[in-house]
Amino acid sequence: KKGLLKTKVNLGSGIASIFKGKKIDDDLFEELETQLLTADLGVDTTMKLIDSLTDAADRKQLKDGDALYELMKQEMAEMLKE
Repeated sequence: KKGLLKTKVNLGSGIASIFKGKKIDDDLFEELETQLLTADLGVDTTMKLIDSLTDAADRKQLKDGDALYELMKQEMAEMLKE
């Protein structure tokens, strides 16, 4: 439980702000990857999430950082169900 609390606190403290008004590019994905690892999400989970989001962006399914953020929340919710 302590580990989950640390992740929640680290993840909640400002991760949404990295998406606001930004275009989807390599810099955004690098910043997101750093934030997820800093939040102690774990390397495997972080890479799985980044790969999924990158694939969606490559297929032009996402128009901006806000859409990417919404998809990330959905993907994370699905991961928690597994």
